[in-house]
Amino acid sequence: MAHLPERTCVVCRIKKPKNELFRFLVGKNGGIELDREGKKLGRGFYICSAECWDGAVAKKRKIRIGSDAKKATSVSLPEKSFEQMVTKS
Repeated sequence: MAHLPERTCVVCRIKKPKNELFRFLVGKNGGIELDREGKKLGRGFYICSAECWDGAVAKKRKIRIGSDAKKATSVSLPEKSFEQMVTKS
């Protein structure tokens, strides 16, 4: 059986196989975009569901990206619904 890489949802902290999560990137201008292929370069984070996304937006939660405290980046999720982010071209 092949090894499936796992990732953690930044909101609820649940671990799931990488292909079951949605990967988002922080762009150079600080904007958030969906990484459909999961292979783009840059700082990214994973969210497992619309419930986690909408809950984080409603609470205006900051997402911390990176494990090194000195190099970590914090971003706010845009005031868009999960569906708007996923269906955006």
